[in-house]
Amino acid sequence: MLTNVLPKGHLPAVTLQPDNNTPVVSLFMPFDPKMVNKNEIAYKLKSLTSEAERKLVKAFPMLAVKPVQERLKLVCKNLDYSTHKKSVAIYVSADTEKLFYLDTILEERVIVDTSFNIRHLVESKKNLQEHLVLVLGSHISRIYFGNGTYLVSMLTNTRKKSQSDDIPCLENFLKEIDNNLNIILNYFPLLPLFVVGETGILNKYKMVTRNETHITQLIEATSNELPADDVKTALQPYIINWGSVTMKHLHRRLDNAIESGKIAIGMNQVAKAAYQRHAKLLVVEKDYTFPVVKRDQNTVLADAVDEVIERVLSSGGEVEFANKKVLEDYQHIALVY
Repeated sequence: MLTNVLPKGHLPAVTLQPDNNTPVVSLFMPFDPKMVNKNEIAYKLKSLTSEAERKLVKAFPMLAVKPVQERLKLVCKNLDYSTHKKSVAIYVSADTEKLFYLDTILEERVIVDTSFNIRHLVESKKNLQEHLVLVLGSHISRIYFGNGTYLVSMLTNTRKKSQSDDIPCLENFLKEIDNNLNIILNYFPLLPLFVVGETGILNKYKMVTRNETHITQLIEATSNELPADDVKTALQPYIINWGSVTMKHLHRRLDNAIESGKIAIGMNQVAKAAYQRHAKLLVVEKDYTFPVVKRDQNTVLADAVDEVIERVLSSGGEVEFANKKVLEDYQHIALVY
């Protein structure tokens, strides 16, 4: 645990490694042995470790490089190929290592520095534009899984011919598609959700839905029961500005956590909850730091934010950086559990 909190801004964030002459390798890559052939993964690992060795030799004397090389090779050799995770992050120095298996996909990246930097891991998450789309029509409604402009149809609901066109029957039809959406959301609870439809039907849907807290954006359409190409056109402005969509989605998730009471706000509460609760999502204002002094080594500084990030990732939680607007009511940092 950390004590002796220092006022933010009085001192810079200091890394955990006191020896700035010691090389450290950070290696990130997709790692999905349940879906990708082991030989293909091994080839990619060899390529990235060779890149790390070239960078080490270029920046440090061979005497310092050799033990890091040996430890990196050993860690790579002993990776867990039975994991169901999607990525691996490896931090290696001459005398220590840290290993993270993650559910998120990482960009391939090799960093050679003089310290571990857990934020590099968060910054290396692949920017996937995955989302769900509910397209509402008065007689046909569809649910799509999207990635960028690519859409895959997941479900189609067709109103029965025996049903009349009166309002109660339309509401029943919308409730039916909403129930099906609820089932799909159980499998994809973390994805942004767009709902597309004519103004009238959107207003009726808002009155009957049980999934309002999942909706990231309502999109008004000019015609009923849009085909897939028209749905892509309607989504295009949001795909182009995906960063804004992500921030809005994070804000919604925090607001939902407030309503459910499953959230810690501010550094002190977050640090405590990270060790006592099962963390689902940590949202941190980008570049926010919180310097502290270690209880057992009063001369050693650390960043409490980095320690919480590491704790959450180690326990299988998700970490996201956000802008000030998202966290203006959350004291720079919030943890959903």
